[in-house]
Parts: sequence; structure tokens; C-alpha cells
Amino acid sequence: MLTQRLTITACWLFILVTGLQAQSFTIVNPEAVGLSSEQLNQATTQLHRHIESGDIAGVVAAVVRHGQLAYFEALGTIDTTRAIDMPDDALFRLYSMTRPITSLAAMMLWEEGKFELTDPISKFLPEFVDQRVLQNTDTPDLQATVPRRGNITVEHLLTHTSGLGGRNSEMYRTEKVRLRSIPIEDMVLNAARVPLYEQPGTRWRYGISTTILGRLIEVWSGLSLD
Repeated sequence: MLTQRLTITACWLFILVTGLQAQSFTIVNPEAVGLSSEQLNQATTQLHRHIESGDIAGVVAAVVRHGQLAYFEALGTIDTTRAIDMPDDALFRLYSMTRPITSLAAMMLWEEGKFELTDPISKFLPEFVDQRVLQNTDTPDLQATVPRRGNITVEHLLTHTSGLGGRNSEMYRTEKVRLRSIPIEDMVLNAARVPLYEQPGTRWRYGISTTILGRLIEVWSGLSLD
């Protein structure tokens, strides 16, 4: 039973695999890498049940073990209106699951010595030098601010303690801080021109810190985040 749960869990961990191409892996019999064909078939049955019940329209699922592809299934549809079958190279929106990917990319650059965790982000993004902080986060008033105490550091971005708000916060919506139609560098400029919600390092807030980190990755690497 434990093995079955682990197998099914492994399948779910690889759901929404982006960029995985079956032809780039050696496809092997599951038993060759210590897995069970029977239990993987049960995982497929469970995925079909989710599709049939309307929980999801379709899915791409894979299990890779020891560098070998033991399970790869594209099930359901990618377009329910036109009944288009799910391709095995489908791309999915990952939403906030891109955050750990961005953070990992940043730490790879840290290992290369591109920055220190204690570095102020204004060292690389000077637009954040003079950012102020709201006096009252319950009723945001851009005219009622106080000086920022200390700098926003890279570590603050990684731990969501930068003081930056969320995309859907009232102030960010009103000030059009984060629009999907603008490039990341413009969004960063917008974020820097409005006050922080809290002093850096004083409170955890789920917001756009990782987006700012993404822009820093572009600066450090010289490459586009895309």
C-alpha cells in the first residue's frame, strides 16, 4: 500500500511537466527501475476518474527514475470546447509554482558569486533607493508615508519579507503596478514608485517579491527571464 501511495504521489509530482519530451528520455519497463506497472496503471485509472468527474480537463503525467522514463501519459483534452486531445508536449500555466523555479535560479547565480543574500536590491535596481513605507496598511494613502528603515535585501525577497504587496492589493490595482501587458522591467519600476506595506524584514507577506527577484536574475545573468 505504501509503495502504491508513493507511486501515485510521484505521478502527481510530475503532473504539469513543462518541456518534458518523451523522445529525450529512455523509455523503460517500470520494473527495470524498481516500479510497478500494475500500480502505475492504477495511477492512470485514478487520473481518468478525475477527468471523467470534471475535476480536470486533462493532464500530462510522468515518472522519471534513475534518469529513465518509466511512465508517460497524456490524458483527456487540452480544449474541451473543440474536444482536442491532450498532446504529450502541452504547455501549462504554472502560476505561483514558478516561484520555486525562480528562487532556484537565483540561488544558482548566488553559487556563482553574482550576489550576496545580504545585498540591498538597490545595488542592482537603483529605482528602489528612496522607496518609502505606508503609515497605515489598512487604509493605504500614498501621501501618508514614513522613511524606510534599512534596505530591502535579496534575502527579504526570497523569504517574502520585503514589504512589497500583492498584485491584487488595492493600492497595486489602483496604481496599475503589475499589469500582464507590460514587461517585467516596467512592472519593477511601478513597484518601486509606490510605498512598501511594511518595513523590510518585519512581516511575511505573499506578494510580488519573486517577480522582483526575476528581474534581478535578468540583471545578474544578462539573460531574459523567459
